[in-house]
Amino acid sequence: MTYQIKLPKELQRFVNDKVATGRSRSPEDAVVDAVREQHKREEKKGRLKRAIRSDLDAAWAELLAEQTVDGPSAMDSIRQKVAVSAKK
Repeated sequence: MTYQIKLPKELQRFVNDKVATGRSRSPEDAVVDAVREQHKREEKKGRLKRAIRSDLDAAWAELLAEQTVDGPSAMDSIRQKVAVSAKK
């Protein structure tokens, strides 16, 4: 699929600079790279949200089952999972 887009001057300069310095082969490649990176960031953010939601759901289930939930330990577990997810 082909798109025609109009970039603001600042982004035109950015794309032109990437091509001129050899960081991109063409303006099209520069835009594709930018969209791909945005996609990766959104995927990573989605994984992180799912991990946090999973931990919150598990903690809620424990609470409803009247099992004790140690807040600091639960937060440590969440922080560890967030750190691992952030590295992916």
